Amino acid sequence: MMDEIAGDYSVSLVRLGERFLRRLWGRLYTNIKVNNSQVLRKLAQDGHEIIYVPCHRSHMDYLLLSYVIIQEGLVMPRIAGINLNFWPAGTIFRKGGAFFIRRSFAWQPFIFYYFS
Repeated sequence: MMDEIAGDYSVSLVRLGERFLRRLWGRLYTNIKVNNSQVLRKLAQDGHEIIYVPCHRSHMDYLLLSYVIIQEGLVMPRIAGINLNFWPAGTIFRKGGAFFIRRSFAWQPFIFYYFS
């Protein structure tokens, strides 16, 4: 289970993804406006933990959210549902630092790990 959820962050892939998304947003949207980003940045710099909650109307929501967060110089979210762990998306997301979680453990025995 630990290998299944482990991320494998690659700075070069994230930079490549950022360039790709910049071109994609330029073709899809005429303008992207972000309100209160300086408040978000200040909270992050002051050590607050931030929970992002995209609406998930489409896969574009979390891609756009991650892109905006990177543009603001913050660490992007790194979590994805196990349903996104398919080739080639799973490899791309994993190299972007995502780790995959199951929404249900019903079909597998749950193993509790404790590290001290």
